[in-house]
Amino acid sequence: MMASPAAAAEPAQVVYFFSGRSPVAALAFEKARAAYPECAWRQCVLRTAEEQGAFEAENHAPDLIVSFLNGYIVKPDLLDAVEGRAFNVHPAPPEYPGRDPWHFAYYDRFPRAGATLHRMAARVDDGEILAVAERDFDPDGSVTEYRDVCHQLSVELLVDNLGSILDGSIQPRSTRTWRAQAKRSRRDFSRMCEIDPSMSPDEVARRLSSFNTPEHDNVYVIIHGHKFFYKRPGQV
Repeated sequence: MMASPAAAAEPAQVVYFFSGRSPVAALAFEKARAAYPECAWRQCVLRTAEEQGAFEAENHAPDLIVSFLNGYIVKPDLLDAVEGRAFNVHPAPPEYPGRDPWHFAYYDRFPRAGATLHRMAARVDDGEILAVAERDFDPDGSVTEYRDVCHQLSVELLVDNLGSILDGSIQPRSTRTWRAQAKRSRRDFSRMCEIDPSMSPDEVARRLSSFNTPEHDNVYVIIHGHKFFYKRPGQV
């Protein structure tokens, strides 16, 4: 008697992982892929117009979307295709939605670093909050240290919830809501980087400590239509 043919294996769940190019985004992707190798993972790093155009010209059929430290705005039709199975890890507490949140939180001297897991919606940082991870932050620390803690918490939050995200069992574990009036854009960030000679010494120092980092000289002054960026002492 011949053995019956083996049942066909279930197709792998296709997961699109949208992220930037930072080391912490690469770490999060590798942790996710290593923990759940049965899924078909695709990391989507879409920083340039060319990369975005090439991606959008493809046909896509993901089962699930994860967004992590991702600056690309996922199109509504792709969100619709996964029928609510799109999740983002925002690298800040829900009091600070939008772009570059750690800079604004640090400027406000917000006492906690954090990360927020939420369902993705057509509007950025507007979907249902599922979980929040937070840690008290020493106000004497730097904005880079604040950012790094937010990033660390983002990785932990993703890893802790990825199993229930993938199997569809995830439920809200937080009653927190977005502070919508505090949502910031890249234009808001640029505005806060501008120094005006009429500002007080304290305000100038606060902006320098909040919006300049060792990696990026963001703070500038405009004189007669020319933009001059601040260089820290000792820089060439």
